[in-house]
Amino acid sequence: MDIGIASINIGVTDLDRAVGFYRDVLGLEPLFSEPAYSYARFRLGGVNFGIIAHDISNPEAAAFTGRHTGLNLATTDLDVAVRQLKARGASFTMEPVRQPWGAYMAVLSDPDGNLFYLEATAPPSGGPA
Repeated sequence: MDIGIASINIGVTDLDRAVGFYRDVLGLEPLFSEPAYSYARFRLGGVNFGIIAHDISNPEAAAFTGRHTGLNLATTDLDVAVRQLKARGASFTMEPVRQPWGAYMAVLSDPDGNLFYLEATAPPSGGPA
């Protein structure tokens, strides 16, 4: 039996705003967006990435929005990616820093406060491998 990841979904509060962020700021390829279903899907590498708009007045739905997603996004040059994303309006809760285990990463926030690690797949310019 083969099991893989078909899609990863996170909660948002405003579908249109979130679609704009993931499409225009992060540059993800849109695959599907349907407000009637409160859902949009993007291509993220080899995985489908979905956003689901929740009514945050519902406490159960609010638990799926504005939290650390546990997802690590990858980029070849973290310093360049952070500069470019900031220029497009992205915010970071942690600037790029070398972690004790060797990773070089930052923490990116979407407009709903969902947090993602953004990790370098190569060492920073002039930095140790």
